[in-house]
Amino acid sequence: MKIRFTKSVLSEALKPLLNTVSVKSSTASGESVLIQAYDDDRVVMTTFDNEKGTQTVVEAEVQEPGAYMINAMKLDQIVRVCDDVEVLVQVDSSLGVQIESGRAQTKMIANSADDFATIPDLSGDSGFEVAQSVFKKMLQKVHFAIGVNDQRTILNGCLVEIEDNKMLVVASDGFRIARCETEVDITNIGNEQKFKFIVPGKSVNELIKLLSDESEENARVYMNKKFMIVVVGKFTFFTKLIEGEYLDFDRIIVKNHKIKVRVNKYELLNALERAALVTEEKFIGQSHVKITIEDQIIKVTAMSTISSLYDEVECEHEGEDLFISFNNRFLIECVRACDAENILLSLNSSFSAMNITPDDEDSDNDVYMVLPIKIAG
Repeated sequence: MKIRFTKSVLSEALKPLLNTVSVKSSTASGESVLIQAYDDDRVVMTTFDNEKGTQTVVEAEVQEPGAYMINAMKLDQIVRVCDDVEVLVQVDSSLGVQIESGRAQTKMIANSADDFATIPDLSGDSGFEVAQSVFKKMLQKVHFAIGVNDQRTILNGCLVEIEDNKMLVVASDGFRIARCETEVDITNIGNEQKFKFIVPGKSVNELIKLLSDESEENARVYMNKKFMIVVVGKFTFFTKLIEGEYLDFDRIIVKNHKIKVRVNKYELLNALERAALVTEEKFIGQSHVKITIEDQIIKVTAMSTISSLYDEVECEHEGEDLFISFNNRFLIECVRACDAENILLSLNSSFSAMNITPDDEDSDNDVYMVLPIKIAG
């Protein structure tokens, strides 16, 4: 195999591919990029860690076709330090790799393409098209609440539902629920009109990196029994889906509350972030912040063995006074994700969950529910 690349083109192609390389893989396949070069100057490059993968077609001059695996991180490091505008990559029959750029030559070892993990079928007859920016924003709204290594496998992913030009995304780690819904222009691919699937958390993070805020090109999403395939420009991202029924979040989220507090999001967030200077001291073993709601004031208190904080934020308060405590990081992430300048905090008691919603007419569409910590006052 012998291929002449433009350095900038190869470098740009490798960036998304590296996101689906396993740095701790026990096999060469998980750490490698599969390079398949064809006579028509088409070079297909794929990375796949057995859970998620990325594939792209790269423009290049194919002097000798072939297919081999090359360590992806090493290849990227070599390409980034090349001085010339062109990079020549060639692999001989004994799996020796030589990379040339200008007068520099680097040698390494390849692996047989036959040893690469089996790539799933990346075609699909059913799916949908949606604006990249919308899909990305919806995932960003909830990704922080996805569980990590939870014994309940479904909580390690994000639920996505598509129906009647509405997109619903939900995530929960058992301590919080993030539920966001929006109307969106959806173009259906095939006969399916309704989609419901759970995307693993790690794949959600990679999708957020791949999707663009600015591109006018839609993302094309194809579904099959076990995989979701997302086509964005020249890149195809694919991931296994989590099987199972998601939790009944609409039943869990409390709808009626006796206490309501309206507050400026950024004023509250600033107070909580100041409290984080205390709650995130690594050696104290505590991360809770105490919230006291009295009259038209939210009092924020945090304490450790070496420091403390007291702060006040003005609010509009309806209902009884209340004392409640939260994991401060969990609370900060929920407040930060709520997409409004003014937010509504809805509660019933010191021992029940609090809902955080935008304080506007769309408040029913986005709900962030966080459980309190039960401690002594």
